[in-house]
Amino acid sequence: MSKFDDEYYGYYDMYAVEEITINKFLTRDIVINIIKNSSDFDRIKFLQTFNLNNKEKIDWYLMGLKEQNLTLLKFLLFYQFGFHDIFKEDNENNIKRLKLKIGKENDEVNYGQKKKEE
Repeated sequence: MSKFDDEYYGYYDMYAVEEITINKFLTRDIVINIIKNSSDFDRIKFLQTFNLNNKEKIDWYLMGLKEQNLTLLKFLLFYQFGFHDIFKEDNENNIKRLKLKIGKENDEVNYGQKKKEE
């Protein structure tokens, strides 16, 4: 259990803690699954502050497409894929650019692109 001082820091309900007990360590996968089932606001905040690996980026991209959530896709493209002009351009152009980038980084993933014949 946590034991609190009288000092309150004025934001996010943070207090000075004298003692703390950690009941459970959450794995990366558990944290990501919790956030995936959260509100859009929580998801966007997560995408702004958490570094996803390539597989996780692709999973989030597919989830955004499945839900047809353009806001989530824009923030994913901006913060995780580095498309810093995403809020200036039209969405179709950005999705085409993302498909090309994913196809180059990961040959196993193909989202509607024709495979190059060798």
